[in-house]
Amino acid sequence: MSWGLSDALRNARITLVKTAIDAGSLAGLLRLYSGTKPAVGAAITTQVLQCTIAFADPCGTVSGPTLTFDAAGSVDGTRVDDKAITWARVVDSDGNFVADAVVSISGGGGDIIINSTTGSIGAFIELVSGSLTEA
Repeated sequence: MSWGLSDALRNARITLVKTAIDAGSLAGLLRLYSGTKPAVGAAITTQVLQCTIAFADPCGTVSGPTLTFDAAGSVDGTRVDDKAITWARVVDSDGNFVADAVVSISGGGGDIIINSTTGSIGAFIELVSGSLTEA
């Protein structure tokens, strides 16, 4: 059975997520990977890093139970490998795990929307939009 939390608790929890992403002296990072997403926060094993994007600093804004990333303030990245991007890991500037997310291109319904999930090494990857909502 799932719990239904008060609005104040849900909003406080998503604010803690934002604080965790913004921890450290630099912007938090969005790491885009190919391969099967491991268990939440588990070690990277056979997954291959495709691109790293630095979030804006701060990473976004909280409204109610939703953290919306500031895509316009992010530093877009270039691909370092040519496999299909399938999932993302969000870490703080020191590389500490914060969250894992589903990735898709516009209209695909992922938590993180990028301009393309495929491409060659050196191709430009843009963070189009992204959000996390506390349920």
